[in-house]
Order: sequence, then C-alpha cells, then structure tokens
Amino acid sequence: MVSLTAGVAFCVAFCLAGSSIAGEGSELTTASRSFRGDDADGIAVTTAPAVWTPDDIAWRTPIDGRAWSSPAVDGDQVWVTTATEDGRELTGLCLSLATGERLWSQVVFGVHQPGEKHLFNSYASPTPALSDDVAYLCWGSAGLAAIDRATFALRWVRRDLPANHYRGPGSSPILSRDASRLFLMYDGYDVQYVECLDAATGATIWRTHRPIDFETDNGDKMKAYGTPLLLDAARSGLDRDELVCPRSFGCFAYDPGNGLELWRVRYGQFSTGTRPVFADGRLYLTTGFGKGNVVAIRPGGDGDVTDTHLEWTAAKTMPSKPSPVVAAGVVYALNDKGVLVMLDAATGERLHQVRLSGNFSASPLLMRRPPKAIELDDRLLVVEESGDAIALSVADSPSDAKSVDIVGRSTLPDGMLATPVAIGDRLLIRTRSELVCLETGETD
Repeated sequence: MVSLTAGVAFCVAFCLAGSSIAGEGSELTTASRSFRGDDADGIAVTTAPAVWTPDDIAWRTPIDGRAWSSPAVDGDQVWVTTATEDGRELTGLCLSLATGERLWSQVVFGVHQPGEKHLFNSYASPTPALSDDVAYLCWGSAGLAAIDRATFALRWVRRDLPANHYRGPGSSPILSRDASRLFLMYDGYDVQYVECLDAATGATIWRTHRPIDFETDNGDKMKAYGTPLLLDAARSGLDRDELVCPRSFGCFAYDPGNGLELWRVRYGQFSTGTRPVFADGRLYLTTGFGKGNVVAIRPGGDGDVTDTHLEWTAAKTMPSKPSPVVAAGVVYALNDKGVLVMLDAATGERLHQVRLSGNFSASPLLMRRPPKAIELDDRLLVVEESGDAIALSVADSPSDAKSVDIVGRSTLPDGMLATPVAIGDRLLIRTRSELVCLETGETD
C-alpha cells in the first residue's frame, strides 16, 4: 500500500445527499454510489424518461478511451473511469450532474505491460464506489485509487493486489454501510481471493483465498467477474452480517469482519459476472457464461448448504452478463441474446417471455415512479449493445407477468454496454464514446 499526499487539483462545492430506499417507492433516488445503486438491486425511484428523443438530451460529455464501467453518482458528482484501448493509461473523471462539465480528469495509473483482455471487454469495466468523502476507482489488479471528493487529491493507492484477469477486469468494489471497509473480489486465472481493506488507509484487514476445488486445472474456468453484496443483519432479517460473493462454480458467503467462510452453494458454471439481488429473503443471481442459470438461494446456514438452501434453478435462455431485477414477486432475467424472461420469484416458474432484438450486456434498470408522478408508469429499461433502448411495462404481481410488453423504443447510435443509472429526474447512459444525460417527461 502506498500513501500519497498529492497536491490539490482544484476545489468544487457539491451537495452530499443520501439515496432513498427504492423499495419504499416514495422519495426519489438521489444517489447511486456503487454498481446497480445503493441497494444493489437495479431499481431507482425516478421521474426520468424511459423513452426519449434527441431533444431530451440535457447534456452529453465525450469520454476518450474504451470502458464499460457505469457511473457512480452522489450530489452533483458523477464519477467514471476509462482506459486507453491498449490499457497503458487508466483515467478517472468526475463530471457535474447538472451540466456535464468536467470537474476533474486525470491519468491515475500508467501500465507498462497490460494484461491480456478479451476483445469484448475493456480495461476499465469495474464501476467506482463512493463514500461521503472519497471516490474509490478500480481497474482490477492494475490499480486501485482513493480520491478525495472535495479536493481531488489522491489519498492512497494499491497496486499490489495481484490477479491475472486473463480476459480483463470486471468485478466492482463495494463499501460497508458505514464506509469504513472496502471489499473487492480478485478471481483470476492464477489466484482467486476476496480482499477487505481499511477504507481510510487502504491497508489490508483480511484476505481470504477461494477454496481450490474447481474440479478442473483450466485457469480460464477459475476466473470470475462478479461483484459482492453485503447483507447486514439489520436490513436483511439475518442474525449476522454476510458478504455474498458469486464466483466460478459456486456462491460463497464470508464473515465481513474476519473473512471466514460462512456457507457455500455449488453450481456448475464458471466466469460468473453477476451482482446478486436480495429480495423477500432470497438471493437471486446468474451463475456464469455459456449455459448459465438463474438461481435463488436462501442465505444463512453453515458450510455447504447446496442441498438445503438452493431453492430453485432456472436453466433455459438465462443471462450470462446482465444481472436480474426482482420486483413484486417477479424476477426479470434478460438473456444476452435478447430474451427477457419473467420468473416467479418464489418458485422459479417461467411466467412469460418477451423477445427483443440485439445483444445485451448491461443489466436492466427498473424505473419505479413515485406516487406524486401519477402521469408516469413504472418501466423496465434495457439497453442494447448497438444502441437500441427498449422500455417495457412492469408486472404488479406474478399473475400479471403476461401483461409485460414493449411500450417504447429510443436510440443512442453509439451503442451501450454499461448499465444505466437514474437519479431524480435524470437518466445517465454511458455509450461507447460519451456519457449522456436525459431529462424530460414520459413520451410513451
């Protein structure tokens, strides 16, 4: 760990505001501080547009390089990362939510010999994590940096967290709810471990290696890209905190205090890239590439709980890259090839499916409307790699799932692989070359 006291780039005043709990469905979401939002469920309470025209673009800011990380947003700050195509320069940016102006932009790391990367991936796919005071920017094993949000000074960096990602990095960092600890997953071709850092100093608190029982010696099947989920007892109904980590061939839960394994559920897929969703007492996640499944797991228990806590498995036309959304007892699973499947969250029963055109990497965003926005309906927004954005209706219950259908289409021709973010009345979508902010009333 290297501590830095770099000079101040410049100062900017900003308002720090906490996010609403999307499940309450009343107050607008005001922050999305990590991948898929503060509740990690892909749901935002918002009046932002689900369907738009070019006239609805509030601002658009070009971003050089190639990167699939989603924006992290708090107050007037929008944090993103990028990288050159060859991975030799890794850059962090902070934009104004109000105007799209660049408040800070800096090459944080230079990389002499970048690791191998799949043509599909980027060197800047992990999404930043934000606390009240610090932005944590991660490029996998190439580097992790803590940036002061008020001064933009580097507080600390880590470049000694090894892993051969082989296909490129993907797992995003997350913070404990009190922002005192930072959790990261490094599941490479060569080593696989979970790292817990002191968020203030960057010092390692604990490191837990993934058990070596892959039933293969092929390192390509040992790597994974999942982002962990921290279940705290107060909000989950559990009698303890659990750090849930989806990995190749299994999902593991660790004690966030000391890194000891609590339980595991085995599955047969690898290269898991999901972030789990917790709803109604269950965890929902996709299990890997190729013939991945969606599974429902009841957290808790001790040891190998595959036979007792794996409640159901859905295997046909399930996603590999997009994480699921769960709302009103329905699991929305977006297949990479454009099949949106609705499952009964309690049983895994296949309720309905809608065929979409194109290829999908970004996770769906459920745009829940507050009660005061009586003219707007809840929408599920999915964005396609070549630029098509599709808004769908949302079921009120499992029995209503067959009513889900396409209600509108929009486009951003440059294409979209990053998961969208909705904040208040604004929708942020990262395309291949820019960050676009949309702000208008519904037009569908």
